[in-house]
Amino acid sequence: MRVIAGSARGKRLETRRVRSLRPTSDYIREVLFNILRDRVRDSRFLDLFAGSGAVGIEALSRGAQKVTFVERDPFSIRLIRRNLERLGLLAAGELFQGEALRALESLKAWGKRYNLIYVDPPYQGTLAEDALEAISQGSLLEDEGLVVVEHFHKRGLPQEVGCLKKLREKRHGQAKLSIYGKP
Repeated sequence: MRVIAGSARGKRLETRRVRSLRPTSDYIREVLFNILRDRVRDSRFLDLFAGSGAVGIEALSRGAQKVTFVERDPFSIRLIRRNLERLGLLAAGELFQGEALRALESLKAWGKRYNLIYVDPPYQGTLAEDALEAISQGSLLEDEGLVVVEHFHKRGLPQEVGCLKKLREKRHGQAKLSIYGKP
């Protein structure tokens, strides 16, 4: 896996192959950042269910000011840290090891606010909906911010969740990106 664009373009990311980890493909990352375009530069970006950290690292490479990586697996957190160190991006990364929904509550309590939130939970279960609900109930998302959820293409996510409204969807293979914002 490589960084697609920006200051770390072409640099390899250290990854691991485990059944429970489904890294976001290069194509989906490219589609995501084509959708986000100029919003990434100088943004505060939350990579929820970070896994390998590839999406958040891509955001940093493309000029994000700060990325918070939330991942429950301690090995994955160490892997993200090593990649950030190797690419010279550690100062702009904030690592949070813990369960994603609890992390959202902590981030809210600490007064954190983000322009962009990327949610990439396991495809099975209701974590995508639960995360959207938690995000909609707080002040984590800036008024002009976006939440992007990667999910299984056959699974429909609601048009509205609290103060969030679905603005767009983009499908590739088994994955679909659903983009939410505040109306």
